[in-house]
Amino acid sequence: MQKQGKHWRDWLADHMEISEEHKQSLYLDISQGATLLKMNYWLELLSAAGIATLGLALNSPAVIIGAMLISPLMSPILSMGLSLASGDFILAIRSIISLLLSAFVSILLATTLVYLLPFKEVTSEIASRTNPNLLDLVVALFSGAIGSISTCKPMKGIVNSIPGVAIAVALMPPLCVVGHGLAIAISTNLTQGIIVSTGGLLLFITNLVAISFTAMLVFLSLHIDTESVKEKVREWNSNDIESKIIQSFLNKNQFLQRLRPIGSLYGRLLMILSVVFLLIFPLTESINRLSLEISNRNEENRIRRVAKSVWNQQIAQYPDGKIRSYINQLSIQRRNEEVVLNLSAFTSQPLSLQERQQYIEKVANSLNQPVEKVLLNLIEVPTSQARDSGLELLTSEQSLGELHSQFAGRMEQIIKSITLPEGKKLVGYKIISDPNLRLTIQVTYIADTAISEDAAALIVTNLIKSIPLVDVKANLEFLDGGFRPLSVNKNSGDLLPEQTKKELDRLGQSLNDFPILLLEIWSPLEEVSGQEVKAISKYLEENHQIQSNRIIFQTQGAQTLKARLKLN
Repeated sequence: MQKQGKHWRDWLADHMEISEEHKQSLYLDISQGATLLKMNYWLELLSAAGIATLGLALNSPAVIIGAMLISPLMSPILSMGLSLASGDFILAIRSIISLLLSAFVSILLATTLVYLLPFKEVTSEIASRTNPNLLDLVVALFSGAIGSISTCKPMKGIVNSIPGVAIAVALMPPLCVVGHGLAIAISTNLTQGIIVSTGGLLLFITNLVAISFTAMLVFLSLHIDTESVKEKVREWNSNDIESKIIQSFLNKNQFLQRLRPIGSLYGRLLMILSVVFLLIFPLTESINRLSLEISNRNEENRIRRVAKSVWNQQIAQYPDGKIRSYINQLSIQRRNEEVVLNLSAFTSQPLSLQERQQYIEKVANSLNQPVEKVLLNLIEVPTSQARDSGLELLTSEQSLGELHSQFAGRMEQIIKSITLPEGKKLVGYKIISDPNLRLTIQVTYIADTAISEDAAALIVTNLIKSIPLVDVKANLEFLDGGFRPLSVNKNSGDLLPEQTKKELDRLGQSLNDFPILLLEIWSPLEEVSGQEVKAISKYLEENHQIQSNRIIFQTQGAQTLKARLKLN
């Protein structure tokens, strides 16, 4: 069996034009890639870390790709794969030391740079590297195989010049994400920083293990560790300073000396396969969350298509073909088994109660849902009334789309001109019409306490005067921006009690109504674990489709678990 295995491996090496001499030079080149004494390696490492950190902070994919192309970490990772394939204990130690020190320096530089920046935002480029999944592992496996094969092929460049693999795996950005998270944890938000750091670290470990594993398989298949190659390597180790230092240290330590033969080939394979399988569990959980998110998004898109299609068929035109209405905005909410359509339309004739019911029934039938499970929140802006009121921008020659755009733009200017008392912030407004075409402008503000009745009446009066429409009403809606207490069941399978879920439902509804809002959760570390924090995020995502980047966790100074809404 041994000879047959060697014959097959030698046959593959011959057909890839990898001679014995090339194997020797290749082994030595890869071994030298794990050195700590080359100044150019450290310059490349620092440059890549600096470029990647700033690219992540600026949310610039082009800058991040520049850092990927430098790719200094490929050399020690390939050295790790070669040491596993050949059982070279000295090379394994050199690779581990090089990787650990390189990772530490990269994270330290990234942490320092981000700490010194005046802003510490978790950009989309950072967020995309905090939730690695099973697909990232598969990409790294393929990339490691291609990178190892490219390294082995004669006359194909030096070990770390593999641009395609460098971009596909992106070893440096995840380390810089770890540094970014540490800087956030130190300076502003401990919980959020830990979440960012652990996500980036998991992605880096995934790439590291996957590349080492596939590199090991490639080097084994090409029979890099022949006797003549090993003899050449032993000769080189006897003259190499770093190898001699490691050898001297091993000779003085009996425990490490016994570890020097790092197991049989099957033992080494089992060791790295065990690590790969351990990574599969958290990565599978991430891909399940991604799958659920995509499924929810696809379902919302389907509901949106049905709602628009039914509107266009039944309401958009009069029987003679003339345009009657135009959908302004349409958002979908899913609460348990209910589907809520939040629809704003610009229309020349308001819908009757019968038309609204017929629309709901048609949408429900198209979605295969019970009629009582489909709810409609409809806001109608009448075009004819807007024209008759003498609104300057509207003329009879304009299309419904133009009318809507101009009316909405005018209202935006009016709403922005509202002056609220100190500490009160405007978050949005709604235009509501009743069956008699009477408009109500509902302006929502956020604050710790509500505006007094006298002040609110004065603001409403001034608002109505500034609106170029007749017979219009306005009101102010108070949105509580104060802290709301939350609690967790530490000794229960369901971490979130019903009262907390109800509070999160109210907060989730407000977040959906006003995209400008964020949710800030204060949690004392000694009372609330990362698992409970994740449970809150998961509940809001699954029940209200609130993305994690709209939830901010704070720990500094928090005495109890509490939450509040705040402006972005």
